[in-house]
Amino acid sequence: MISDDLVRAATGGDRQATAELFAAVRPLVTRYVRRRVAPDAVEDITQDVCERLFAALPSYRNHGRPFMAFVCRIALNRIIDVRRSAAHNLVVLVDELPPAADDEPGPEQLLLRAEQAEAARLLLDQLTDEQRTVVVMRIFGDMSFVDIATVTDSNAGAVKALQHRALDHLRKRVARSQRRARAFTSLPATPCSTSKESR
Repeated sequence: MISDDLVRAATGGDRQATAELFAAVRPLVTRYVRRRVAPDAVEDITQDVCERLFAALPSYRNHGRPFMAFVCRIALNRIIDVRRSAAHNLVVLVDELPPAADDEPGPEQLLLRAEQAEAARLLLDQLTDEQRTVVVMRIFGDMSFVDIATVTDSNAGAVKALQHRALDHLRKRVARSQRRARAFTSLPATPCSTSKESR
């Protein structure tokens, strides 16, 4: 349990209190991060979160919420940055990759993944910024509605509503694309005439 007295002393510049605070916080951050990213990224992200927390500590104000809510917000923001970068670069973290039959994916698998990632990116571009943020955090970040609400200064109900509207919009876009594709493939083939025009 992190006491308010310890937090006050640390935010006031007490070095011993700061050391004790980070000794207590770091294992909690590690556990929080480990649930949300690939194993090989845990240590780097945890260290980055602690550095950001140290920089933000002087500006911390107790508004009636637990200090760990402040810490978790910093951690979630960092995780979101990682996930957004992964989505933007058409890369997913290790724990989100489907199991492969072989150690190395073949060219067909790589092409399929690239096509799927590009299709996902194009679909996300159709959403509003708020909708895209929620979908990315839910899908790429595997975050709960409560976690997303904490980061976005919203509430779980509003986040659920945003996701519902976003997914509904995406379903309609996909359905329209499928209808156009079916209409195109059902067009009769135009015969190519090989006969010469009579003079």
